[in-house]
Amino acid sequence: MIENGSYEPPSVSDLSSWATEFGLTHPVMADPGIATSWNYISTVDASGSIGLPTLHLIGPGMEVLAVNEGHISASMIEAHLPE
Repeated sequence: MIENGSYEPPSVSDLSSWATEFGLTHPVMADPGIATSWNYISTVDASGSIGLPTLHLIGPGMEVLAVNEGHISASMIEAHLPE
């Protein structure tokens, strides 16, 4: 999450509320200033804009396992779990 509804860096409470609202059970990261997200963004349009929200499923070795504009479902996460 880049910012909260007041355009401020998100608090732990903001992250928790957002995850609850969308039924997320995986950790949600605060990324004020979008510094970390830029490392994983693979599509930027001609104006330099990215699609938001974009969720990244990051593996244990910091590899990008999945990118989705919108919600990453439980089935998408489960598809990347070791057998």
